[in-house]
Amino acid sequence: MTKAEEFVHALYSKFDGRVPFAAGYARGFANKIYPLVYENENGIPISLLAVAANSEEDTSEVQLFLISSFKPGVRHGKEMMNYLCNLADALKVKIYLQAEVQFSDRDTLIGKDLVDWYKQFGFTGSCVMKRLPNA
Repeated sequence: MTKAEEFVHALYSKFDGRVPFAAGYARGFANKIYPLVYENENGIPISLLAVAANSEEDTSEVQLFLISSFKPGVRHGKEMMNYLCNLADALKVKIYLQAEVQFSDRDTLIGKDLVDWYKQFGFTGSCVMKRLPNA
């Protein structure tokens, strides 16, 4: 199992709310995206995320396709990102994402505010962002 696959497996095996599905996309990622319901330490669902492992060039890289807190503004997103970053650091995995909102009918961070939010977790770039694991 590659580092990226370990990351996906660690998330996917921890949370019960999950379902894999196949999707077509490029950049070397596997043909499965793994969406799941993220639960806090009390087992309360607080957000959704979807992740895929890179299967070609860099097998220590994962892509986050969806990050969505059920209740924006109450630090659930921050809690989930801290968990993901700590897991990535432990497994020495790079995280790749696009900081853009596809659709939202509620107040949510967009543009530079969203990019800046990801930067607090060590992501670099603008829109297309990457985070290297901490040593």
